[in-house]
Amino acid sequence: MATSALEVGRRADALVQIMRSEEPLGEARRIMDGVAAEDWPDVAQAFSARAWEDDGEPAPDRGVRIQDWLLGARDRL
Repeated sequence: MATSALEVGRRADALVQIMRSEEPLGEARRIMDGVAAEDWPDVAQAFSARAWEDDGEPAPDRGVRIQDWLLGARDRL
């Protein structure tokens, strides 16, 4: 793991904060800049756990799009 567990958590928290924004994928790219490819699955997993806890409701469609992007973008690095 090139990125610390604390940093993985911070990135996941930041992704939860922007998942309802107007341009979530653009902001997600900025948040994930500098994260090692090997750590993307850890951030995706942490984001998924946090997104479903936010408001006690399932993540909105934008949260699902961020999750899909995290998993797919890692393959393109």
